[in-house]
Amino acid sequence: MGSRISDMTLLNGKKIKENKMYKVAGWATVGSKSAGAPVWDVVADYCRDKQTIKLDRIETPTLKGVSSNPGIADYVGKLT
Repeated sequence: MGSRISDMTLLNGKKIKENKMYKVAGWATVGSKSAGAPVWDVVADYCRDKQTIKLDRIETPTLKGVSSNPGIADYVGKLT
């Protein structure tokens, strides 16, 4: 706890600020891949359908140090 997320930046390269609020989506599966689409796609589709917020783009996170995890073998984002 307290060290799982680090070096977090936006797509434009700006660092995430501690005192600013951001909208994010995620779920935590352990040891296997979740069935279905990634949660950020599900949330984006819902928001577009309900027109709750305007989404210009979805930023898929770069995951570091987890490339050997079988649960993300077909991850569409960048792995380092």
